[in-house]
Amino acid sequence: MIHQNEGGHVGKTIFHYKIIEKLGAGGMGIVYKAQDLNLDRFVALKFLPPTFHLDEEAKQRFIHEAKAVSSLQHHNICTIHEIDETDEGQLFICMDYYEGETLREKINAGLLKTDTIIKILIKVLEGLSAAHEKGIIHRDIKPANIFITDKNKVKILDFGLAKSSAYSKITRSDRTSGTIAYISPEQAQGKEAIQQSDIWSLGVVMYEMLTGQLPFKGDYDQVLIYSILDKQPEKITSLKSDIPLELEQVVVRALEKDVDSRYQTVEEMLADLESFTNGSTISDSTQSIIQLKKNKKRIKTTILSTAIILLAAIIFYLTKPLFLEEEKNIPVTIAVVGFENQTGDSTYNYLQKAIPNLLITNLEQLKHLRVTTWERMHDLLKQIDKDSVEIITKDLGFELCRMEGIDAIVLGSFVKAGNVFATDIKVLDASTKKLIKSANTKTSGLESILNNQIDYLSDEIAEGIGLKAADIESVKLRIADVSTTSMEAYKQFLKGKEEFNRYYQKKALRYFERAIQIDSTFAVAHLYIGLAQYFLFERTKMIESFSKANKYKSRATDKEKIYIEAFSSWTELKNIVKSINILEKGLEKYPREKTMLLLLGRLYNLVKEHTKALKEFNKVLTLNPEDGLTYNFIGNTYADMGKYEKAIENINKYISLYPQNTDSYSTLGWIYFKMGKIDQAINQFKNSIKIKNDFGRSGVLPMLFSLKEDYSESLKWQEIINEMQSTQSLKIVAIWWTSFNLYWTGNIKKAMSLLDKINTANELVEEIWIARVNWLKGWIYYDKGRFDESRKYFNNYSKFQNYRGKTVKEYFAARKSFFIGLTNIGKGKTDSVRNNLNKINYFSKKMNSKMDSVGSQVITGHHNLLYGMFLIKEDSLDKAEGVLKNNPPFKIPPNFMSAWRIVSVHNAPLLQDGLAQIYIKKGELEKAIKVYEELISHEIKIRGLHLIHPKYHYRLAKLYEGKGLKEKAIGEFKKFLEIWKNADKDLPEYIDAKKRLAGLTTNKKIIYE
Repeated sequence: MIHQNEGGHVGKTIFHYKIIEKLGAGGMGIVYKAQDLNLDRFVALKFLPPTFHLDEEAKQRFIHEAKAVSSLQHHNICTIHEIDETDEGQLFICMDYYEGETLREKINAGLLKTDTIIKILIKVLEGLSAAHEKGIIHRDIKPANIFITDKNKVKILDFGLAKSSAYSKITRSDRTSGTIAYISPEQAQGKEAIQQSDIWSLGVVMYEMLTGQLPFKGDYDQVLIYSILDKQPEKITSLKSDIPLELEQVVVRALEKDVDSRYQTVEEMLADLESFTNGSTISDSTQSIIQLKKNKKRIKTTILSTAIILLAAIIFYLTKPLFLEEEKNIPVTIAVVGFENQTGDSTYNYLQKAIPNLLITNLEQLKHLRVTTWERMHDLLKQIDKDSVEIITKDLGFELCRMEGIDAIVLGSFVKAGNVFATDIKVLDASTKKLIKSANTKTSGLESILNNQIDYLSDEIAEGIGLKAADIESVKLRIADVSTTSMEAYKQFLKGKEEFNRYYQKKALRYFERAIQIDSTFAVAHLYIGLAQYFLFERTKMIESFSKANKYKSRATDKEKIYIEAFSSWTELKNIVKSINILEKGLEKYPREKTMLLLLGRLYNLVKEHTKALKEFNKVLTLNPEDGLTYNFIGNTYADMGKYEKAIENINKYISLYPQNTDSYSTLGWIYFKMGKIDQAINQFKNSIKIKNDFGRSGVLPMLFSLKEDYSESLKWQEIINEMQSTQSLKIVAIWWTSFNLYWTGNIKKAMSLLDKINTANELVEEIWIARVNWLKGWIYYDKGRFDESRKYFNNYSKFQNYRGKTVKEYFAARKSFFIGLTNIGKGKTDSVRNNLNKINYFSKKMNSKMDSVGSQVITGHHNLLYGMFLIKEDSLDKAEGVLKNNPPFKIPPNFMSAWRIVSVHNAPLLQDGLAQIYIKKGELEKAIKVYEELISHEIKIRGLHLIHPKYHYRLAKLYEGKGLKEKAIGEFKKFLEIWKNADKDLPEYIDAKKRLAGLTTNKKIIYE
């Protein structure tokens, strides 16, 4: 499979196309510049994102794009040459390649001349006319999809959202397509796009070209949509007086909210625009007439405008104290962008990010200032398809401020002369670009940036935007007190944070650890080490790191303390409710803090408050509609709620945004796993491993093959995954699962050897896996009939209390009584078994919270199973049959599911054929056969996610043999021996099966036992 990682195709040759460079990416694919080796020309190749070929709807939509657009042969529409599929099954289309820039880039560079605007619009309308004539609606007209070549040719790009009447069933009607700022009212209401929708979108583009700003604005999607539906844009002529009034009227008509009042065809709009041209420019006579009309209008309105201004001044004067009082409660918003490195030495490039980030950290402490984080600025970059930008420059900074409605922007630069560093800052009004404040400072040595410059510049910025000296002094902006005393430590921390945000946790961890080696009291570095360890499944180390962050939290800002205290309470104190309360209060102060919203949502999920979790995640999407991680969390939440279709829809959105993030595929695999769709789950986990071969969740892959009884594949993938693991914790996990796999297939000696290997590395092993070693050893000795040893290991396992709260301790106590009860049955201790049953009943009654409803079902099932087995031992077969018949196998709910629980709850005890044993004792072999046939059924919906114990085949084979069903008996013995082909040769079942199979195949009579 070809993977679309950053630049992943570059240098490759696909058929007769040699890939040269990546041009860009969008929701429906990644585009590369390529050389057509047959025709010796440059072309653009657009590839469907990886795994979209698994989604038939997406695949058909992609094919539709190519077919629809290829039918459009027009000089203002990008030409499609062919659609093809690689040998690996990945779709791509070949289209014309153009040199030039998008209309978005031209708008960003400054206001276009009016005659140029009209020329571009006419060409776009001509292209749309050709498309509409063929029944094709673009649906995503925006500046980024209009390209102006170096030869001033206008091309409409990306009909990826186009809709042809011939393909109406492909595009889902419940999906709002297109960029929010440019969508029509009908699209915003979820209705189908029509020709007039393209006209509206072009009207928005025209408004932006003429004024440099959007007609409809809003910080959140909901606000923006409300504006589109209910607000009227500011008049163009009031923003730019030299625009002809008649030209403004073209925009007004294009932006009529009522479809019937809008231009009905692009030809109508085209005719109005062409009336402004004489050849290719606005005629002088037309311009003069328009200007005279505007002058007359100005004369009529001057007196009224003056009166209004005077009245406003009087009102302001009379109510001035009230306005000032209100202003105190309205925080000023400010952004700090990348600094210019003027030293001439690239080794100091990191200061371009370090100085702004330090300033942001310092300024965030001020009460009346709302500082825009770099994470937020980069979210905004994603929205304008510039997420690859490393340093936000001045012009780009102004654009982002306009998008976000930020009041002020801080620009800066630094130089070096000898050992002296000089840093210069300018604070500008983000809307007018007027200078508010400038300051500079010179100090000796790199460390002086931390020790002196950041504090001085922070004070100057705060003073420049109007904060009172008392407010500034009350906070005492001293960056070294709330971060680190070492510039090198901060440099390593920033590098780590960049890798962390790219999901490269191991690499990030190395940088964070270097930071604390330099400054051991760097609280936030300890926090991020804990976060990286969380993703790497290093639980014990994670708790230690959060504990250290908590220890040094006095050296963190108020916002950072919220995270430190929340994580510490959650992991070290095991108090989720306290963590939730901390975050809820934190969000009152920082309502737009994305990471805080995501964390709160995840904690709500842990306490099964899924609706609350979704609410927090959706708040993140209002800040950044293309935040892939949020779609991942939403998908997981819906999966926990059992709403699998919604879960898959959101994870596919995540994949479309981040096709190279392994987590998306493993999450999708996990959802299919929960649905019982084992083959689909296997495919997704394989995709995950192909991209990044050390992700822990993929460890479930061997179990999926075990569920299918494909133990050769299971063991093969277990070995592959064992080799992949890069951390000690993940290696231990892999060894444990290998041990279980070996035990299950009869290789008990090797399994025990590996379990002992885990125990000897005790100081490196998480407590939970030591407990699980004891659990598995308990069952191994139980199978051997060595009940005293089995009891010892079950006791050791039950000492482990990994969960939170009093009621869950009772869950473990009930589980312990169940395990010990089984060993007591084996030893024939009747009175002890009754005592175990009474204890289980007692603990089960106390488990009555919502969280423990699942646990209560588990314990009730354990009680009935133990009771049934006890009755069998007592030969109360009819009573035992009644108990076990009314105790169906427990089905793990989605939000309780994990690979471990499938083993420890679904399959504990590991052999659950008590009902069949009753029928055998009663001589009702047909009924016993039916039970075993159900137990070995491969229909997941019938069997749930229960593993098929190999001994079921052995026991069923003996029953078939006893009933004279020779061929069936041979088949089951062969199945059992194939699974146990590497089993210990001294196991009684293995010896007996070989003997019986030999007898059946040689017609030798063997007495049934």
